[in-house]
Amino acid sequence: MTSPSPPRERQQRWAYLGGAALALAGTLLYSEKRSECEPVYRKADLQRHKTLEDGVWVAFKDGVYDITDFVKKHPGGSDKLMLGAGSNIETFWAFYPFHMKEHVLKLLESYRIGSLHPDDRVREEDVPKFDSNAQNLHSKNLKVLQNFPFIAETQSKTLVSSFVTPNSEFFIRAHQATPTVSNPSKYKVKLFNCMESAKNASSGQDEEEEPVLKLTIDDLKSKFTPHRVMTAMSCAGNRRLGMKEHSADVQGNMWYVGAIGNAQYTGVLLVDLLRGMGLKPEELQGKHLIAESLDVDVQGKPFKVSIPMEMVVDPLNEVLLAYEMNGVEIPKEHGYPLRLVVPGTVGVRNAKWVKRLYVSDDEANSIY
Repeated sequence: MTSPSPPRERQQRWAYLGGAALALAGTLLYSEKRSECEPVYRKADLQRHKTLEDGVWVAFKDGVYDITDFVKKHPGGSDKLMLGAGSNIETFWAFYPFHMKEHVLKLLESYRIGSLHPDDRVREEDVPKFDSNAQNLHSKNLKVLQNFPFIAETQSKTLVSSFVTPNSEFFIRAHQATPTVSNPSKYKVKLFNCMESAKNASSGQDEEEEPVLKLTIDDLKSKFTPHRVMTAMSCAGNRRLGMKEHSADVQGNMWYVGAIGNAQYTGVLLVDLLRGMGLKPEELQGKHLIAESLDVDVQGKPFKVSIPMEMVVDPLNEVLLAYEMNGVEIPKEHGYPLRLVVPGTVGVRNAKWVKRLYVSDDEANSIY
């Protein structure tokens, strides 16, 4: 039988338990009453704040946030951010899931100004679930980093087992949903000469411009000499996971070593297409090639990148508009039916699903 604790020891124990209970109660009370202690806003209040002049407010889950000061600092530019101005942003973040990170949520919380009325909150079941239609096209060996937009890397053992990376094992980096070409025989790539009207090329407003060439896949194969190039392609973020170990500020998809692959591509040299447009390489110094793709973001804006024309016309670079990858049609998730292949250049410049090519005085103005 144990002897009772001395009076002083019992007092200390009860004091400790009492303090812990008070601390826990205080925490619970704060979390339960935060919404009672701060202003409560309705959907109509949000809709009155969707310009820089009136202030930019957004709602996320139960909170309302005034992000006016942050809009101009947004790394993706203000256009996409303003799309969600004056509304709930759950849907936008479902489309761009990389926002759902601890540091982003913490930053958002610093702009909190109140609570959103329960009747105006987005229900979990109403948030769209995006699934990449590329998921069933690749090997199960790929390490999936993100389901939408779909991102997956090659296993390191695969990279060293073969000089050529098999198509099914090649890393995938999508920026939007994977587009589908329903009638490949009628698919045409359009080529524009916008050197005198670069604003059309940079804004995508090509309706007033007549393409110099319209080419089907059969046209590319029959009217131009096929060219093959073996090249390694890599995402700029490859090995980012290792960088993260040395700096907490590193952001983005945490690739290990598999955001790289080696493949042989077959297609038409871009310099041959330029000649087909009636352009001479020596006339193109200081110009740019803009590639526009089929995939679009939530605003309906297409993926678009550019490369300096000096890179295109240099015969040592072998820049291609490719229709084959490792001897077969380019797989859907890798750009079917046409992909720009720019050897020795970061992966994002190798635009997939190419539908338009512009010769321009200026670079593309997209966020890519």
